[in-house]
Amino acid sequence: MIFPLISFYLIVLDIKDGPESILLAIDKTAIIQNAQKFAAKGQIDKAIEEWQKLAKDSPNDGNIYNSIGDLYLKKNKNAEAVAAFSKAGVAFEKAGFALKTIAVYKKIIKLEPDNQDIHIKLADLDAERGLVGNAIEEYLKVIRQYTQKGFIKDSIVIYKKIVALDPNNVMVRNKLIDLLTKEGDKKGAAEQYVHLGVALKNQNKVLEGEEALRRALAIDPNQSQAQALLKDFRSSPATAPIQAQVSASGPAPSDFSGPVEFSLDDSPPSVPEAPEQSLVSS
Repeated sequence: MIFPLISFYLIVLDIKDGPESILLAIDKTAIIQNAQKFAAKGQIDKAIEEWQKLAKDSPNDGNIYNSIGDLYLKKNKNAEAVAAFSKAGVAFEKAGFALKTIAVYKKIIKLEPDNQDIHIKLADLDAERGLVGNAIEEYLKVIRQYTQKGFIKDSIVIYKKIVALDPNNVMVRNKLIDLLTKEGDKKGAAEQYVHLGVALKNQNKVLEGEEALRRALAIDPNQSQAQALLKDFRSSPATAPIQAQVSASGPAPSDFSGPVEFSLDDSPPSVPEAPEQSLVSS
C-alpha cells in the first residue's frame, strides 16, 4: 500500500519547481512510509505523529486528516477522531469533493448521532446534489432534536430550508407558520400563509388556499401579494366545482378559526390537507 501513496504525491508534484520540490516529495513519501510502518506494528501514536507532520505542510489535504481520524479510532479516541474527520470534511468540501465530504461526515455521525451541525452539513450537501428526499430526512432529524430542546428559532431556520426544497409540502409549511406565530413574527407568518395558499392551490384545493390567504390578510391587511392572489383564486375556474364538493361534504374552510397549533407528533393542523400528506412529499 506504500507505493500507490508515493505515486500520488509524486503525481501532484510540479517538477518544474526544481530540486527543492522533488526533495519535498521524497520527504513526504518517507513520512508516509514511516506512518504506515508504525501503524502496521500497532504503534498508533507514532503513526499519528508522522501524519501530523504532513498535515502541517499540507493543511488543505483532506486525505491526511481522514487517515489521522482512522488512527484515532483504533485507539478509541472518538473526540480526537471527530476533530480530524471534521477537518477532513472541510478540506474535501473546499476542494469540491462532495462524495468524500459526505463519506467523512457519515463517519462523524456514527460516532456522534446527535451532532446537529454535521446533520445540517449532510443535508445541505444532499440539497446541492439534488437529493431532496435525503436532504429533508436529515433536516428532520435536526428538527426533532431542536424540538426536544425547545430551540424554536433554530427549528424555524431548518423548516425554511425544507420548504425551499419542497414548496408544496403543506404540513411542513403549517409547522413553520406555527413556530413563527409562537415567536411573534407576524410578518413572517403572513408571508408563509401566502406560500401555503399557493401550495394548496397547486394541489387543486382552491378554497383551502383562499382560507390561507385570508389568514395572511388577517395578520397583515396590507399584504399585497395575498390580496392579488385572493382575487386570482376567486376567478379560478376550479373554484366552482370545489365549492360544491366542500359544501356537500362539510363546512367551508372559512368556518375554521383560531391559531394553528401542533408539534411534530400532532395530527394535521386546522387548514385542511390530505390525510396521507407526509413531511417528505412524494
